[in-house]
Amino acid sequence: MSGRTSLKDIAAATGTSASTVSLALAGNLRVSLATRTRICEAAARLGYVRDPILASLASGRFRHAGKPVGIAISAEETPWIGRLRAQAAPLGMVIRELEGPVATLPAAALALGASALVLNRRGADLQHLATCALHIIAWGDEGPADPAVDVVEICEWWSATSGAVERIRAAGYQRPVAVLTPATPRHWHDDIRFACAHALGLPVIEWLNIADDAAVVALLAAHHADAVLAGMPHVQEVLQRATVQLPLAALIVHEDPWFSNITGWVSDQDHRGQVTLELIETRLRYGPRPPRRIIIPPRWQIGQTLARPG
Repeated sequence: MSGRTSLKDIAAATGTSASTVSLALAGNLRVSLATRTRICEAAARLGYVRDPILASLASGRFRHAGKPVGIAISAEETPWIGRLRAQAAPLGMVIRELEGPVATLPAAALALGASALVLNRRGADLQHLATCALHIIAWGDEGPADPAVDVVEICEWWSATSGAVERIRAAGYQRPVAVLTPATPRHWHDDIRFACAHALGLPVIEWLNIADDAAVVALLAAHHADAVLAGMPHVQEVLQRATVQLPLAALIVHEDPWFSNITGWVSDQDHRGQVTLELIETRLRYGPRPPRRIIIPPRWQIGQTLARPG
């Protein structure tokens, strides 16, 4: 018999099914002792060698080359590491935290014997990282000149911004104003959010610190705003300082008890963790592939800050 012996070959030789052969070789007691013995003898005679990866997948625990998969992750992602570790454990994956500049993490991950590295894309030179022998998945976003590695994003900002505007207007508000909070240093996604709000006809201003409060209040008054689209939930503090009472929805709502009643988009971190682990498993099983960009849609959270008019 040429080639690798398969379960079907053993099934044909023993007059059983491939599923019965699989159960018997795993020692499952649902298969009688006599049948198990006959199948095991045939497997030995035919030179069957069990594939450690396929066997581990069948048991629900992934193994690469028969060993637990080590995954290194930047400690910058501390809030989500615990949840990722809980998701990885049933798959036979071990999460190890790394600290230090992004450029040093690939070498540190290799020194740990990791099979993959998960890091925050912002501030990372993906073209440099792509030359590393280690499989790398970036959390965050890709720049216009990327990607050079796999990227898993928590949302796409144009669609998130436009979706928030549509929801605000569908709730009955006719004159929303956007108060966006750019990153420090400024990120190209800030330009996307600003351009989207402007394209959809919203008066828009960027708030950096308390010195901008007066400009925000002036914009709200000039356009007779009846609702606010905020970049971050803490824009509510700006309204409170100015004694302005307007409904508010945020483009990012952090999963924090303080923001539990804020309406807006919440990043689905559990889904991102699941997709990341599945992507790592696929890469390890099938080898190098062209870089992928996967977007995890955010969830719209209904809170008390966007009550209907009247």
